[in-house]
Amino acid sequence: MVVDNTGTISYIRVLKEDLTIFRITPSEGSIPDFKAGQFVTIGLHIPKEGKIIRRAYSIASPPEQKKFFELIIRWVLSRPQEWFNRTWSGQKGRVESFLRPKAGTGTDRSPLEELVGERITPENTSFYVCGWQGTVDGALDYLIPKGFVTERQKRKDGSYEVKFESYG
Repeated sequence: MVVDNTGTISYIRVLKEDLTIFRITPSEGSIPDFKAGQFVTIGLHIPKEGKIIRRAYSIASPPEQKKFFELIIRWVLSRPQEWFNRTWSGQKGRVESFLRPKAGTGTDRSPLEELVGERITPENTSFYVCGWQGTVDGALDYLIPKGFVTERQKRKDGSYEVKFESYG
């Protein structure tokens, strides 16, 4: 059920330049019941532009926590032009382009592999892909041929490296 509520950012902790913990406290009442792994859609009003920008975030706090939602947010690499990412000067483009080597750079490593300093393999990497179906499909089209297995297609032993959610 969709419920419109207002809240306040009551706590911010920057873990690193692109990773932050936010706590959102409801203006009235307590946090509604939710299950682990569910998401909440947050709207940020941009008065200059006369619009509300909405984004879905996975809830990081436990369902027993009724005073606030805790969200751990990593800045989105594929939308640097948007209002809250305007200082980003790194990789730009769709998420799957971060996984593929760039043509003409003289390297066979992807921007992600360059960033972490090693090859990305099913043995050393897990992915959580969240977004529009085109984003999910683009990432899976690259990862599955590389041997990555999705949660929906688990191996017999129950293991997998890719979990994904699509919002449309």
